[in-house]
Formats: sequence, C-alpha cells, structure tokens
Amino acid sequence: MQKKKMGLVPKLIIAIILGVLVGQMNFLPEFLLRIPVTFSSIFSSLLAFIIPLMIIGYVIIGIADLTEGAGKLLGVTTFLAYGSTLLAGTIAYFVASTFFPSFIRPELVEKITESGSGLSSLFSIPLSPLLDVTGAIVFAFMFGIGISYLKGKGQGAMMYGFFKDFSEIITKLLHTLIIPGLPFYIFGNFMNLSYSGAVFSVLSIFWKVFLIVVIMHLSYVSLMFFAAGSFSGKNPLMMMKNQVTGYVTAIGTQSSAATIPVNLECAKKNGVSKQIREFVVPLGATIHLAGSIITITSCVTAVLLMYGMPHGFGLMAGFIAMLGVAMVAAPGAPGGAIMSALPFLTIVGIDPTGTMGQLLVTLYLTQDSFGTAANVSGDNAIAVIVDEIYHKYIVKRAPEVEVAESASLSS
Repeated sequence: MQKKKMGLVPKLIIAIILGVLVGQMNFLPEFLLRIPVTFSSIFSSLLAFIIPLMIIGYVIIGIADLTEGAGKLLGVTTFLAYGSTLLAGTIAYFVASTFFPSFIRPELVEKITESGSGLSSLFSIPLSPLLDVTGAIVFAFMFGIGISYLKGKGQGAMMYGFFKDFSEIITKLLHTLIIPGLPFYIFGNFMNLSYSGAVFSVLSIFWKVFLIVVIMHLSYVSLMFFAAGSFSGKNPLMMMKNQVTGYVTAIGTQSSAATIPVNLECAKKNGVSKQIREFVVPLGATIHLAGSIITITSCVTAVLLMYGMPHGFGLMAGFIAMLGVAMVAAPGAPGGAIMSALPFLTIVGIDPTGTMGQLLVTLYLTQDSFGTAANVSGDNAIAVIVDEIYHKYIVKRAPEVEVAESASLSS
C-alpha cells in the first residue's frame, strides 16, 4: 500500500503550534532556540536569491504563451480572466479595509510592534541576488514580449525553449526545496514571535481574517456563476451544483493544474462544448486567479494594518494590477501564487524576506486550498460565458448538445 503523505496545510498548522509552544519554553538554552531562527534567516536569504529568478522564469514564459494562440478566443478568455482577477482583488481590498480595522485594533498593533526584539541567528550567509527585483521585472517583460514577437514570425524557438527549461528548473527548486522548507521556516518565525511575546496578538487576528476570506471566496464564485447564468440563460444554481466535485478536488490537491481533469468534467456537465472547455479550463488554471488574489490582497491589507503602514487604494491598486500579471503561470503546487507574488510585495512596502513577509506567507498558506478552489470554480463560470460568445458571435451557430445534464441547465 502506498503511504499517504501529509498535506502542506496540516504541516503548517503543526509548525505554528510547535513554534508557539517552543517559544514559551524559557527554560531551554537560548543557543538551542536560536537554531531554528538561524534556519529561517538562511531560508530568507535563499528566498531573496531565488525571487528574481522566479520572475525571469515565470513571467517571460507567461507573456510569451499568452500573446499567441487562438486569436479572438484567446483575447476574450484572457480579458475575462484578467478582468475577473482584478475585480476580485479590488472587492477584497474594500472588504478588508472596511472590516479588518474592527478587530485589528490599535492596542493589538501596539503589542505586535512594541514586542521584544526576539532571538538573533547564530550566523548568516551573505547571499546576494544576481539581479534586483525591478531589474528582473523589466528584463522579464522585455524578453517575454520579444520572444512572443519572434514566435509570431516563426522564429525564437531556441530562446523560448531556453526560458521554458529555465522555468522548469525554478519549478523543481520550489517543489523540492522551497515548499518543503516552508513549515520549518514558519516554525522558526512563530517560535521567535512567541519568544518576543507578539504571537498571541497575531493569532487573535489570524482566524478572523481566515473566516472573512473564505466567505469572500464563496460569495465571489456565486457572483460569477450568476453572471454566467444571466448571460447564457443557464441555471446558475445547477451549474454551482455541478461544480462541487471540482471545488472539493481543488481543496484536497491545492493545485489548479491537478484539478484540470475533474474541472473538465464539471464544464461538460454545464453544457460547455468540447473545443471551448478543452481550451478555456486549462488556460484558466494558469491565468485566472480570483481566489488567490482575494486571499493575497486580504492578507497584505491585514499585515499592513497590523504594522500601522499605509494601505490606501492608490497604493493597493497598482499592486493588485501587477499581481494579476505576476501570478500568471504560477507553479501548480501549494503556495504557488504567493511564491510568484513575493517579488512584488515591495510595491506596498513589505520586505518579502523579513518578518512581515514571513507573516504574510503564513497567513496565505493556511487558506491556500480555498483560494485554489475558488480559482478553478471561476474557470468554469468563464468557460460558460466564452462558450456563449463563441457560438453566438464568432461561429454563429448553436453548440451540439453532448450530455443529458445540459438540458436541466436552461432557466
């Protein structure tokens, strides 16, 4: 029998609990407590080194892939996916900025910011990134657009293949080094927070953020299916019922890519034609990240509030717009979206390798599976809309009915 592996979320929860408990064990030698803090420090340096490489690996291929393909169909799908992602992020910001201040109170913020300095690491490794974040972003956009141009002329296959292989190497590093190291990284962070006395103020905020974010996920997905139903004339409640299997699968796998086969079946039950569902669902798994951006925007707002930093809409709007692009081609593994978003946290003043960055990663990863479930569910709402546009306005003929379930979708 194959041994069942523990998921990332249980590992993170265990890491948080153990970190809090160990941080309260004042009878332990300080030298011993500084060991996990040292690991977190080294891990932060490694993360800072990899972040610009992640931008180059993912953004170049994301742009090169998105700017070629099925003409109008690609344009419509990309517009709907990116528009949905931006709308979800904007809604999340206004909800978070409205409700979070009611429980992220000044006295809690004061406890967090005025807590002890915590433990220092035993040693550090001077590992400097090969390229700064801004340079990596400019490089990625220039080369992504350039490669897309070459591909349009039937050239650039070697350059595209190089960066495709490069992105595969980065993905391998994330899967084998960064993602498995996150529980230890978070353990060291929470142990230090516990040692400094700030952890209980942080945890009192965590569960409320979690609850509001999950409610936003469900509300936004429902809104998408009602919009799709209004446009296509299909029953939104029936489509949401058909989506339950895909939603639950995404929660279990924490991966949009791994959920694609199940999501295709959900799209089939919703009456989406074969050519459209086989195009939109895999593409949506890469470019539509409404659930992830809801979680990240909410968590960033919460962290900014916790540390009393500026969080106005003017600042957050640019971050949300960049985030919609940054998360494109996020690795199909737990935590992929937040890993792709880390380089852009500097836009709102958060150091991705510092305490605030660690706190943000922790906040996000505890809710990652629900964000993924919202992403893939929204993909099928978009598939219904694209299918209607394709057959009504592009080919101008009705789709062939493939399954009996589609008959029950008409309003």
